[in-house]
Amino acid sequence: MEAISDEVREEAVQLVAAYCRDLFYSRIRGPFRKDVRQRYRTKMVRNMAPGPMRDELARNIRYRAAHVGSRCAELKRAKASSNDERLRKAINDVTILCDSEARLKRLIFATHDVKPEIFWPAWFGWWPAVDFSAEFHDILPDLFYSKGLALPYFNEAQRARYDVLPDEITVYRGCDVSFTEGVSWTTDRKVAEYFAGGGRYGRPDWPVIVTGTIDKRCFNFFFCCDDRNEAEIICRPVEISVDDA
Repeated sequence: MEAISDEVREEAVQLVAAYCRDLFYSRIRGPFRKDVRQRYRTKMVRNMAPGPMRDELARNIRYRAAHVGSRCAELKRAKASSNDERLRKAINDVTILCDSEARLKRLIFATHDVKPEIFWPAWFGWWPAVDFSAEFHDILPDLFYSKGLALPYFNEAQRARYDVLPDEITVYRGCDVSFTEGVSWTTDRKVAEYFAGGGRYGRPDWPVIVTGTIDKRCFNFFFCCDDRNEAEIICRPVEISVDDA
């Protein structure tokens, strides 16, 4: 087999991932269009010379496409059924097929139309495996409001965490100045400083520390998550101040 540079291999991996993401969302919204297929064929031809590597990539794309398609089809069937366990499994099977930065979009599409007793446990379970959620922070509050309070569906660890919180909570958010109104906050200022300094995503262009307050008894408090030891509160604070980091 021809020698493959790290750059070409990485490009191939990204191409497969992009193809599968497009395939997934087109399966949700409707038939996979021929022009999308042609776009990826063109990329393969343009970026890779004929040979074993391109053949291997084509096989990988066909395999991944079939795998994603079958899980999307099962998700639709599970939603049409009255079997809650089947639906939970289908949501998990679909949501796991992506990296952490693409997972939130997939979780939204997989769960936006399910009942609260399915929705909230799915979000509690998958939220710690989500990264870079800022892209969807403008629509998440409305999605959460539509499902009602999450408190009745808290697991034991969440309930214990919730019970020790004061009624009025000061929360912090470290981010770029353009993402100050997100839903991911922390009760630990040092965690906010970590994200303002780059965190897992790289330093923002204009890093800030945002401070807010939230009443844990109100509908703007969605849920808490400490699975990543970040003292995270998913909420929409009502009083906000912004300071440069």
